[in-house]
This record gives sequence, C-alpha cells and structure tokens, in this order.
Amino acid sequence: MTGASKYAQGGAGLVPAPGINQQNYFLRGDGNWAPIPTSGGGGDGGTSSSTQIFEVTTKIIGSKVESHADALDRITGDVILAKGDIGIVKDLIANEKYQYTAYVYDETDWVAMDGNYRADNVYFDEDFIFTKNIGTVSVPSSGNITVPAAGKNLQEFFASIFAEEENPTTPSTSAVLNSNNIGTKEVGTKIAINYSFTTTAGDYKFGPANGVIWSGHKATFNNETLNGSSGTFTTV
Repeated sequence: MTGASKYAQGGAGLVPAPGINQQNYFLRGDGNWAPIPTSGGGGDGGTSSSTQIFEVTTKIIGSKVESHADALDRITGDVILAKGDIGIVKDLIANEKYQYTAYVYDETDWVAMDGNYRADNVYFDEDFIFTKNIGTVSVPSSGNITVPAAGKNLQEFFASIFAEEENPTTPSTSAVLNSNNIGTKEVGTKIAINYSFTTTAGDYKFGPANGVIWSGHKATFNNETLNGSSGTFTTV
C-alpha cells in the first residue's frame, strides 16, 4: 500500500501491519496507523479545550523565506489535524521584531485569520495633531492644530478631513423680458417690436433641480397682448 499525500494519491496494496499497543489506532490515508484524534471544535466550527495550537517561525531556505503553508506542514508533521486546530506563523521583520499570522484548520486546509476589518469598524482612541494642511484642515500660525478623532471610526475621520459640510445656496428664480430693436428712432419710422423671455429656474447649488417650470408667457405692448415665450408686435 502506498499512502496518499497532499500532492499525490495513494496506491492499493497490502495494509501495513499495526505495531504493539496500536490496537485502537486507525489506518490513515497516508498509509500510517494513528490514534483517533480528540481535538477540534465539536462540529460547530469553534474551538474547545482540546484544540491543538501550533506555532512555527518561518525559515530561510536557499535565498527565499519558506511559505506559511510549508512552515505549517513542517511543524505539524504527522500529527492528525482536526477542524478548529490553530496554527500561528511568525515572520521575522527586523531586530527581533516579528509579525504573527494565525490560521485555523477547516478539515482540509489552513485558512488565514487575515484580520481584515471594515473602515467603519476601526476606531481611534486619541485626537490627531496636524502640522501641515491637509484636505479641509488648515494649520494656524501657531504651527499645529488638534483635529478631533477620538471615538470616530476610520471612515468618519477621513470623511471629516476631506469633505466639509456646506449649506447650499439657491439662485433666485427669475424671468427677464427682452426686446432687440427698441432704441432711438427717427420720427415717422415704422418699427415692429420683437420680444422674448429669458427664464431661470434657480436650481439648488448641489442639486437636485427645484422643479420650477416656466409656462404661460404673456407680453403686452401698446394695448396688444401676445402669448408665448417670444413674438413680434404689430408695426407701430
């Protein structure tokens, strides 16, 4: 019998003989007899007092640092892993400073506890002191300014320094009557007065449209009334 591995399937054959005092062992897929595991989370995906915890520091192999998967394989060896077991991998940063990455075993592989958090779930416990202008923050002549941050989450803080609340202005709604040929004329000249309206709805500065719609335009000249946004009166 040839046992299976993470990278290759096994081969059929004679089962290896169990050793002395291995009467309660079971035959694993890798071809070895092993004790029945008692670690794991009891089927609910959690951990229990019997959860196995492994810690390993990555090594430099050749000119490269071994992967976390290889480091975990190295430290667990032939140990029977169960769901909920925990692996902690240490990477040397510099000067005896390490970064730690935690993994949990999901019955088939190690899954990273990557520590990702939403920006709205990370909070500051202190305010910030700025010495340079940034976003909406202007540093006074004193050289620094304290920007409130304590109790705010990351999303709120960045929104506060890059977006400033401003009340919108509303331009006046207006209509202007125009004519293009009124001016100084010689006595006796016949002219036809043209007119048109220029209208402004006066939408809000930051939107939305205020819904003003101009209609029913009407102009009166020399006792003559015309309807419409533009037109020409009778010659006078």
